[in-house]
Amino acid sequence: MNIKQFEVLIDTYGSNLRRWPARPRAAAARLLAEMPEAVAALRAARRLDALLAPPRPAPDPQRHERIIAAALRQARAAPPRRQWRAALFGLRVAPMRLAFAATVLAGLFIGFLSSRAEVAASRDVPAVYALLGSSTFIERGLQ
Repeated sequence: MNIKQFEVLIDTYGSNLRRWPARPRAAAARLLAEMPEAVAALRAARRLDALLAPPRPAPDPQRHERIIAAALRQARAAPPRRQWRAALFGLRVAPMRLAFAATVLAGLFIGFLSSRAEVAASRDVPAVYALLGSSTFIERGLQ
């Protein structure tokens, strides 16, 4: 990188090297270490950026105190929030707990029945086909 390219990059990305892409930033760091003209160009760009930057407003301590006081008032006035465990296991949620328990029991019952049907099917294949309405075993004489 030469000084002209460096000045173009300063005009493009500004005087804050942290805002530059990684590759040009590394090349600029090498150029700044080697050339005093690059350092002077960067200082001039920083002075220009400082002149163009909007002024920062002074913080108002009274406004800060008012905001904190209002937030504390709102926090104290809000009703206490129930924890999710208390809401889940509280008295108001009894129908939900019953529905959940019924669903779990129904799933276990269906799973138990399907596993017993699989065991029965593996032991007595012709009976399963007879129950399902298939006459394949009867026609083939595999009964």
